[in-house]
Amino acid sequence: MVRQGIISLILSLVGFLLGSCASNEIIQRGDSPKASSTYTTSFPTRDASDQIRSIKESVIRISSTGIYRTYIFEDRMLTREELNGMDIEEVATRDITSNESTAGTAISLYSDDRNVALITNAHVVNYPDTLFAYVDREGVPKKTYIHSVKIKKSQNNLIYDLPNVGKFEILDLNVDSDLALLRVNRSSFPNLRAPGLQIRRGDPADLEWGSFVYIIGYPKGYPMITRGIVSSPERNEYDDFLTDALFNPGISGGLIMATRTDFRTFEWVGMTNTASADLSKLLVPDPLKSSEYQNFDIYRDSIFIETKTSLTYGITQAIPMKRIMEFLEANERSLQRMGIRMHSLKNP
Repeated sequence: MVRQGIISLILSLVGFLLGSCASNEIIQRGDSPKASSTYTTSFPTRDASDQIRSIKESVIRISSTGIYRTYIFEDRMLTREELNGMDIEEVATRDITSNESTAGTAISLYSDDRNVALITNAHVVNYPDTLFAYVDREGVPKKTYIHSVKIKKSQNNLIYDLPNVGKFEILDLNVDSDLALLRVNRSSFPNLRAPGLQIRRGDPADLEWGSFVYIIGYPKGYPMITRGIVSSPERNEYDDFLTDALFNPGISGGLIMATRTDFRTFEWVGMTNTASADLSKLLVPDPLKSSEYQNFDIYRDSIFIETKTSLTYGITQAIPMKRIMEFLEANERSLQRMGIRMHSLKNP
């Protein structure tokens, strides 16, 4: 009788322990994990590819090209005031037509059967109407005499949803915050697939040293996702931050997202902006005459100074959500005319 009682007690304890283990496993693998107050600093611990694939549909490749004519005055020694009263084509000693192109990434904020609203970096689409270059040599007052004037003749803005390509217009841009609001008219690009971003707007104030972020964009025109580790969070009142993500031309405007829930959900915390770079000056031949020379010929014509930019990889500046939302709020009327309400952008 005693032995049977002991056996029954042991079986009861085993059953209790097994039940406890099963209960703990269900809690650990629950579908609704409690969100942390800060963003995770760990590498992915679960498969998030389906979520990332869905989010990627709202990240779009764009490019912009400015066509310029540059009027060169060489030794005419004209001031801007004097030039204003002259026919620039008559007084210029020569002129050159050129084009400048930039490639970047845009994020779809909203999409319906009439409009698509997107946001990107201002430097991707900003081509000033007029640019002045001044004579810069010893004995000549700085920024006094005009060397050349560069005038924009046209600008082409393209959005890519391969195999289709369409056009977008610039609703507004802010050079200081480096942000631009774009619009695509569905009537001119009905097949564009650009659903509005459907992840929560995050708070970069909750990023920490070592927070893990994903970045989606189009470096060199390729759709890519990369990762970064956050550094220098909370540097100022906007919570600007840096990441060690690799930056290549074309990823400007890329989506930066972080997770509080072990990669089950993501939040939009910022956009890629710029990378650290070194500038160097190079002497180059006259673009109008360089083709006349062959290798090893002695060059005897005019030379020009060209600025070359070399990226320092692994230092990427981010635009935090506070700056992005401030820019969107300043453009609330433009968004309302498109049928977009601010609360829908804050809480998709």
